[in-house]
Amino acid sequence: MSRRETMAAVRRNDPCPCGSGLKFKKCCGSDADRARLEQEMDREIGRAVSGFFEEHPTPSEMQALSERRREYGAELEQLHGEEAAAIIGDLYFFRDSVETWNAYVQRKAGRENREALRDIIRGFEDPLFLALLVAGVSDGQARVHDLVSAENYGLRIDGTVRASAGDVLIGFFLRDAREDGRILPLNSLVHAEGADAGAMRKLKEQADGRTDSQAFFAEHPLAAYRLFGQGEGQPVAVTDDVTDASDRLERFMIDHDLKDDRLLEAFFHFLGQAGSVPEEAVAGAVWHGIGTGSFGLGWTLAGTAEAFGADPESVSAFAESLSAFIARAEELDEDGPEPVYAFGVGTDPIATEFENWNLFMHLKEAEVPDEKALRRLMEAYDGQPYMPKSAAEEAQIRAYEAYLAKEADVRSEKAREALALDPTNPDALLLAGEGTEDEEERTELFRKAAASGKELFEPGMEVPWGYVPNRSYLRARFRLAVHLWDQNRMEEAFEELYALLRLNPGDHQGARYVALSALLSLGRFDEAESLIAHYEEPEADNALYAWFRWAAERRKSLLSPGTEAAYRIAEDQNPYVVKYIRDRPEADPYPKSAAISPRSPEEARLIWTLIGKTL
Repeated sequence: MSRRETMAAVRRNDPCPCGSGLKFKKCCGSDADRARLEQEMDREIGRAVSGFFEEHPTPSEMQALSERRREYGAELEQLHGEEAAAIIGDLYFFRDSVETWNAYVQRKAGRENREALRDIIRGFEDPLFLALLVAGVSDGQARVHDLVSAENYGLRIDGTVRASAGDVLIGFFLRDAREDGRILPLNSLVHAEGADAGAMRKLKEQADGRTDSQAFFAEHPLAAYRLFGQGEGQPVAVTDDVTDASDRLERFMIDHDLKDDRLLEAFFHFLGQAGSVPEEAVAGAVWHGIGTGSFGLGWTLAGTAEAFGADPESVSAFAESLSAFIARAEELDEDGPEPVYAFGVGTDPIATEFENWNLFMHLKEAEVPDEKALRRLMEAYDGQPYMPKSAAEEAQIRAYEAYLAKEADVRSEKAREALALDPTNPDALLLAGEGTEDEEERTELFRKAAASGKELFEPGMEVPWGYVPNRSYLRARFRLAVHLWDQNRMEEAFEELYALLRLNPGDHQGARYVALSALLSLGRFDEAESLIAHYEEPEADNALYAWFRWAAERRKSLLSPGTEAAYRIAEDQNPYVVKYIRDRPEADPYPKSAAISPRSPEEARLIWTLIGKTL
C-alpha cells in the first residue's frame, strides 16, 4: 500500500501514521498539513542525501575515484564537460561501490525516530540507473518513460530538475515510497534537451529487446552517456565499435612500448564523428604514427598493412584522413597542446641546478637592502656565467659540466679535472666513485662524498633542498643509498634513505621510491604502506604506488583476492608493466637522470627496476 493509500485509510482520531504521536486530524489530516508535511519530508530527504557527500569520499575512496578517472574520465569529459566528475562519482558510489551507499542508508534510517521518514529512507537502497524520456510536464510533475524497460515513472520538476517534453534525463534515481512509481534524482543528472531520436533508437538496439534496464546498464554503464553526449557542442554517438578500436590501438601501443595520447584521443573522436569503424582503422592510425615519427618502428606501408591484415591503399587513405582531422583540430586549438606532466628521478642534478648555482654565487656576497633590489640583481645576473675565484669553485663548475655532458668520455674528463682541482668536492668524489669498477672502492668514495658534503650542509633551512649548496650533500647520501640498494644491502640502504627523508621531507629526489623498494624487499609491509600514505597524492598520475601495493600483496600471498585486486588497479594505472612481470627481463639500472610521464613505457621500466628486486 502506498503512503497516499495509507493516509486515506486512517480515521480522523487514529494516531497519525507519520509517527508524530498526534491524532491524524491534528497532524496530517488536512490538505494544508499534508503539504506542510510533504515539504518537511523533502527537506529531511535532502539532508539525508547531502549527508552522504559530507562523509564521502574518504581518502581510500579518492584513490578509487582516481582510478575511474583514468579509466573513462577523458571520454566523459569530451562528451559531458564539467559534468564528467559528478558522473564518475555517481558511477562509483551508486554502481561500483553501492554497498557503501546502502550501508549509509541503513544507518540513516536506523537513527530516524519518525516511522514514515524511516520507511522512505529505507527505500533508497540500490538506486536505479535510468535513461528517461520526458513524455510530458504538468503541475510541476513530469511523466517520464524509461527508454530500456519502457516503465513509466513520475518525477517532480523543480529548481533542481528542469525538463520539457522530448528531453532525456540520465542518472541515478531513488524510489519515493510516498507514491507508487514516483522517483527522486539522487545526485547529478545529464539533461539532453530535445534528444536525438536516432540516439534513442540506438540505445534500444543495444538493449536488444531486454527490459531489465538495471541489468543492461550494469553491463554497459556508459552506453547512455555516450549516446547522449554533447562533445564540442554537437551530438556524438559513440558506439562499442569505436571504443573497441581505440582499445586495440592502445593495446598495440602497449605491446610495442609506444605512447601517443594525442593520437589516441584524436583517433577516438575521428571515429566517433565518422560513425563507423573501417577494417583498416587501427592500421591506418599506426601508419600515421610511423609517418609523424611518433612510432619509431621503421615499418613500411606494406608491412604495416600486412601486420593487421589490411589493404595498403586503404591504410594509407585512412592515415591521410586522420592526419587532416588532427591538423584541423590543431588549427582550432588556440591554447595549443597541453604540456605533458612529468616527474624527475635520478641521482644526477637536474639541468637547472647549475644555473641556480651560478646565480647563487653571484648573489651570495651582495648587499641587498630589500626585495625590489634583489629582483633587479636576479634579472641582471640571470643567465650570466659565474667566474670562479678559487680552485674549489672551479672544481664545482667542472663537476656540473660533467653531469651535463652527453658523451661518456667528456663526463669522465670533466670529472677528473674536478677531482684534481678539489679532492674534497662532494660531486667530484661521486663522479670518481662512478668511474671505478671496484665495488668496495666505489662505496668508500661515496661515503667520503657524503662526509665532505656534510661539512657544507646548512640544516636550519626551512626547505633544505631550496638552498643550492645543500644539494651536493643530499645528492651524495642518495647516491650512496642507491649503490647499497643496487648491491641488495637493503638494511643499510634503507637507513640512508630514511635519514635522507628526515633531512629533506619534501623529497625532491624521489628517495621514497627506492626506500619503498628496500622496505618491500625486507618484508616490512606496514612501514611501506605508511610511507605510501605519507607521500601519495590521490589526484596525481603516478602508477608507482599502485605497483608497490601489488608487490606487497604478492609477497604476503601470491594467489589471494587482495593480490588480484591490487594487480588490476596497478595494471589500469600502467599496463606497460605487465610484460615485465610476465617476461622478467633484466632491469635497467636506477637512472642517473630521467623525466617520467605517467602511464608510459619509461615509467614502466622504472617500476620494474624498483619492484623487480622485491619479487
